[in-house]
Amino acid sequence: MLPRCGSKSLTWDATVVKNTSVKDGLLRLHEVSGLFYLGCDECSETVARATAHEVADFLNANMQEAK
Repeated sequence: MLPRCGSKSLTWDATVVKNTSVKDGLLRLHEVSGLFYLGCDECSETVARATAHEVADFLNANMQEAK
């Protein structure tokens, strides 16, 4: 999972996206969702994306294995 530029300098970051056309400031919790993305520090290409639910599922699965 490398960007086209071949750089190995990658960073995970997170953002919130809205799921409706409701104006900012009037949003409710069920109208937004978290999104994680892996980006290249050299060329800014997005290498991977994961929803907050996918990240939570991954972390929960790994917690069960660690017990």
